[in-house]
Amino acid sequence: MLDPMSALSLVEFVEFSSKIISKGCRIYLSADGALPKNLELEVITNQLSQLTKKIRHSDIPSDEKDLGDEEKSLQIMSHECSKIADELLKRLEKLKVKSDAKHRGWKSLRQALKSVWSKEELNELSERLDRFRNQLQFRILASMK
Repeated sequence: MLDPMSALSLVEFVEFSSKIISKGCRIYLSADGALPKNLELEVITNQLSQLTKKIRHSDIPSDEKDLGDEEKSLQIMSHECSKIADELLKRLEKLKVKSDAKHRGWKSLRQALKSVWSKEELNELSERLDRFRNQLQFRILASMK
């Protein structure tokens, strides 16, 4: 008979394994080779990245001295937002299984394991990006006033 600590460890192992297998199956069945949550995050991040690039390249005077405080702040924030978005997109790309991959089933399980391990990191980048997005919205609204 198992002692309580061993039983608890066994239950945790079974839960973790089932989570990996479940995510692996979703990745395997996905046409894009990624978890639906990651694909959604990728689409949103791509759109935000494109928007920040438009902000950075629109109506920029030839000399930065001509920028007002609000415009400088907006430029800096959009640049930082773009850097975080690029980093998040790189991390999401690393979690995909290539559609032409040999042994796609095993690779899907490996990517599922990587997804579980990198969940905190992805959440942190996503939260940072969200804070910058909120601040950008505030700055844009303030500049319109």
